[in-house]
Amino acid sequence: MNFKTEYIAHLESRGLAGSTIHTAKRAMRLFENWLRIGAYADDEKWNKELLEKYYEYLGSYSYTRADNAKTGYIKDKTLRKYVTRHLSKEVRITYFLCIKQYMKYCLEQNIIYANPFDRIHVRMRVGKKIVRDVSEKNIAELTEVIPADTFLGYRNRTIIEVMYGSGIRLSEVKNLNMEDIDFKEGLLRVKQGKGCKDRNVPLCDVSASYLKEYIREVRRYLLCVEKQTENAVFLSVKGNRLDKCSISRMIRDYCREAGIQGITPHRLRHAFSLHMLRSGCDIRFIQEILGHEELETTQIYTEIFDGELKEKIEQYHPLSSGME
Repeated sequence: MNFKTEYIAHLESRGLAGSTIHTAKRAMRLFENWLRIGAYADDEKWNKELLEKYYEYLGSYSYTRADNAKTGYIKDKTLRKYVTRHLSKEVRITYFLCIKQYMKYCLEQNIIYANPFDRIHVRMRVGKKIVRDVSEKNIAELTEVIPADTFLGYRNRTIIEVMYGSGIRLSEVKNLNMEDIDFKEGLLRVKQGKGCKDRNVPLCDVSASYLKEYIREVRRYLLCVEKQTENAVFLSVKGNRLDKCSISRMIRDYCREAGIQGITPHRLRHAFSLHMLRSGCDIRFIQEILGHEELETTQIYTEIFDGELKEKIEQYHPLSSGME
C-alpha cells in the first residue's frame, strides 16, 4: 500500500468526482487496517481464501455515528446520542471493488506481478432501491411548509422546485453557475456531471418561474459586498456557494416539519423520473435528461412502473381474483 498516494493522484488526474476519490481513500484505509491487524502485509500470503476473509471482515466491521433522527444534529457532541452501525452490502462490495481496482493499477505499473483479486468475482449490482412512496402529494406537502415570503425560504423553495422539476443531482444543483441557465431556450447546462460529462436539461415552466424570481429578487441580496463576483446560482447567507450538506440538511428539516419520511435530494431525482414515466414520457428521453450512459440504469424505473400496473390490474380488472 506504499503507492496509494500515486494512485490517488492518478484518480484525480482522471477527473473523477471528489466523492468517488473519498470512497477510494476510505476503502484503502480499511484494507490497510485489516492487513495490520491480521499481519497480512506480506503479499505472498494473499490468495483467494485470504481475500474472502477480508470480505467477511467488512461484514463484521462496525462504527459509531450520531443518531441524527433523535438528536436533530446537535452541535454539542456531548449531547448527541450515538448508535453502532455496520456497512451495508452495497458499501462492502464498493470497498472491495475499490481495492480490486487499486491492485489492477499496481499490476499495470509493474508494482505487483499478479492481482489476487482477479480470482474473486463479486456482483457489482446488488439491486437498487427506490422508495415508492415519494408521491406528488408528498412533494406538495414538502413545499407547502417552506416560507416563500423570506429570502432563505424562497431560495430553498426554488432549489426543491429545480431539483424535482429537472431531475438533476445534488452535486449538479450545487455546481450551477449563472451562465448555465438559458431562460430563452428553457435549459440548464449541467457541466461536468457524473462521469465528467456535460448535458442540457430542460427546465419546466414552474421551475423556470421560481428561478427567475429568485435571481431577480433574492440572489442579489445574498451577495456580500466582497463577493459580488460570485458566480454560483444558489448562495448561502454569507454570499458563498451553497454546499451539498446545507442543501441536504435543509430538505431533511422541512421533511421533519411536514411530517414526511424518505425524501432526500436523490429521491427527488427518483420522483422526477417515476412521475415522468407515469405521465407517459418515453424512457429514452428520461435517460437523456438524467444523464445515464446506459439505458439499463434508467430501466429500473420501468420495473417499478410495471409492478404498479400489475397491482392495478389485480385490483380493478373484472377477471382478477382481487375483484369481488
